[in-house]
Amino acid sequence: MDNQNAEMKTCKYCMMQIPKKAKICPNCKKKQSHTVRWIILGVIILLLLLNIFGKSGSKDAESENTAENEKAETTVVENKTDEADGKTYSENDFDVKEYLYENTIGDTLYFLIVTNNSQANVAVSGNATAKDSSGNSIGADDMDIAVVGAGETSFGYFYFDGVTGVDSVDYSLKYSDSLYDPVINNLEVEQTTNDKNVIVSATNKGEKEAQFVMAQALFFDENNNVIWESEDYITDDELKIKPNDTLSVQLDCHKVYDHVEVYFTGRAGK
Repeated sequence: MDNQNAEMKTCKYCMMQIPKKAKICPNCKKKQSHTVRWIILGVIILLLLLNIFGKSGSKDAESENTAENEKAETTVVENKTDEADGKTYSENDFDVKEYLYENTIGDTLYFLIVTNNSQANVAVSGNATAKDSSGNSIGADDMDIAVVGAGETSFGYFYFDGVTGVDSVDYSLKYSDSLYDPVINNLEVEQTTNDKNVIVSATNKGEKEAQFVMAQALFFDENNNVIWESEDYITDDELKIKPNDTLSVQLDCHKVYDHVEVYFTGRAGK
């Protein structure tokens, strides 16, 4: 329970507990600011300044620092060697679909639907820059998916806060071994599509608790353009779907749509 609490934060609007990496509160739908990033940046700058002005010590101290730096450099080399010995992945191991969506409050989301064709459980991280029709950079964001199991399909998105008029998105993805076990293929899913929503029910057929399971609905027009999106956690009060439990969620659409696609994220502890 302590590890789970460490991965949570409090929404500054509705004061509910939400996952630490959530960009949008699933309860009140408010965007979470990036204030923490600026605080961390400020601390890093302060430490760098202290380091610069603190280099006026004695020669003995400099010698000790040099020795410590040599040890640190050796450690970095050893870590690089470890990484080289690990699994490597190529773009051919994954299929990625991309969808651009500008919402009604002046933000742009760039969805990536990732299918893992490898035989490993993989974590996905990415960084993106949004550009206008003139090629100017007008937004940037990063994203991550904790685990996409072998043969699974999951989703992530870049959220360009306060950015409209996006013409193209340049992004890069990195794939690495996941620290978690996958759960998506353990979910038995039923969908009921209605004029204004889709009802999603998920039963956990696995032996482990499925944690932080989120359902993401993308609503399309007849030209396969995203015209609305809706997401919500499909979990109990502990943010889990326990083995053999069935939970449901309603994902609404406030426009007339042609068809809907629903994707999931989630994970289990090793």
